[in-house]
Amino acid sequence: MRRRRGISWALVVALQFVPVPNCATPNCGNSARADPADLVCGVAAEIPGFVARDATGRYEGFEAEFCRAVAVARGGSRDAVRFVPVPNVAAFEKDTAVDLVVGGLTASTTRAMAGPVVFGPVYFHDGQHVVVRTRDDISGLEALAGRPICVTTATRAATTLQDRFAEHGLPLEARVFDDDLQAWQAFERGECAAYSADLVEIVQGYATSSQASDYTLLRERLTLEPLAPVLHVGDADLLRVVRRTLREMVEAELRGDQSVARFGGNYGEIYERTLGARSPYKLPRAENRMARDGGLITAPAAD
Repeated sequence: MRRRRGISWALVVALQFVPVPNCATPNCGNSARADPADLVCGVAAEIPGFVARDATGRYEGFEAEFCRAVAVARGGSRDAVRFVPVPNVAAFEKDTAVDLVVGGLTASTTRAMAGPVVFGPVYFHDGQHVVVRTRDDISGLEALAGRPICVTTATRAATTLQDRFAEHGLPLEARVFDDDLQAWQAFERGECAAYSADLVEIVQGYATSSQASDYTLLRERLTLEPLAPVLHVGDADLLRVVRRTLREMVEAELRGDQSVARFGGNYGEIYERTLGARSPYKLPRAENRMARDGGLITAPAAD
């Protein structure tokens, strides 16, 4: 299991995150604060491009950069953050030394109300997409009618794909596998014309592939899943800081302001560096463009 496959935040107390091994690096450790001023950022799952350790043990990715920006916004430096593994929601609820948790967590009102945790502002829009080989010149779902598509039964991806093809009256040939890794590997072997999963899973496939530059993401989005950090429900001060951090990152991009170096860049700069054109994954902005540009990213209202 590489992300939260088949896991629902609806049962918050029972939810088990993907385990993250302990490590001993300058920005990784247990929940005890090396410095009381440090922001302690919990990691629910290591996801390349979002939050994962590089070869040196340093956490990198879009969500890791967001944690560093929050540390700056609360008066520290980009180094004033510690990343720690959080095995499950119950552990986070009990451990107030961990300030917030990231790692591909889908936000919803009902989930947030299921326990003493609260979702922060949405900073990324995930969702189910379809990947094809660029050389096959497939431009849309219609071109995949009757052609094999690799998909897992561990999430709702197969059901969603079936529903979308039925809506358009298209014949679907789904090759189903027990998990996303098996589905991705079958696609890589050429057993399918396409692979369908959430962007988070697609990025993880890209991260293990030597052929990622040969793939194209179709424009059709099958589902939409907003990602957000999780905080303790009583930590109103930190929630305001988190909201202000995202607001400043978004407003800086809207102004064309590249002077937010203290945050590591504006929203677009961080996206492009960790997930987009300047990253190994080359993900298009799509829903994560600014709302004025046809996307869904907006600045949280001022408190």
